[in-house]
Amino acid sequence: MTASDSSAADEPTDESERGTDGNRNGNGNVEPATDDSTREENVGTRPSDRRHQNVLERVRTDSTVHAVALLAAVAVGLALSWLHWLGLIAAGALVGLVSPTTKRAVLGGLGFGVLVLAVFAATLGDSAAVAAGTTPIVYVAVGAALGLPVFGSLVRLVR
Repeated sequence: MTASDSSAADEPTDESERGTDGNRNGNGNVEPATDDSTREENVGTRPSDRRHQNVLERVRTDSTVHAVALLAAVAVGLALSWLHWLGLIAAGALVGLVSPTTKRAVLGGLGFGVLVLAVFAATLGDSAAVAAGTTPIVYVAVGAALGLPVFGSLVRLVR
């Protein structure tokens, strides 16, 4: 027995023993495994990543779960934006993550910005009319309230 024979004997011959994640085709070659629901190759993805994708897919497609997730995202977003202006970006990202499409994510971010402006005006009470009169600075506040959540909602583009 030679040294090359002993090293070949130690190597696993079955693909499952080598740790490949795939399906054997008719020629004996291993093809990448595919996800049955999306028909996409899942090579290099861990089972935990696939599980998170399945949860997000359910949140985006099941209307009841989507409504609950959207309300939770808005509530958390309002709390974060109350604490700091970066919360507007985080809130837009949360709304974008639960949105089924990029277009709906952007519209959700814009809607969240309108909600933030309404809540801000309500907290000002009678002073809202005076605050609206401070024209140079009010443009920054309105632009940030509308633009930052939309910017955050673009997280939906990330795969």
